[in-house]
Amino acid sequence: MPQFVWYHDNTPLRNDSASYYVSADGGELVIHSFQRDEVGRYHCAAINKGANHTIFNVTSDYIEFTLRSNIDTQIEHRQTTEKGHSLHLVCANQKL
Repeated sequence: MPQFVWYHDNTPLRNDSASYYVSADGGELVIHSFQRDEVGRYHCAAINKGANHTIFNVTSDYIEFTLRSNIDTQIEHRQTTEKGHSLHLVCANQKL
């Protein structure tokens, strides 16, 4: 099973913040109440042989991300959330 590491603007996220939660295996990131200072680029890296990289792009007062799988065909999923709302991101691939 791969281990996942989440990054915000290329800085690793740790599970010691009141504003977000990273699951024990790192595969899930929950931002409890999205705020302006959380705008930026989020990405998750799976650590294992042949790992998948999932990239989330965040802009403006809302979060918008595009999910790209290096293992599956290039299928994109888009989601938005407004300031103050929660956002749940999952970094997983069934083929890992």
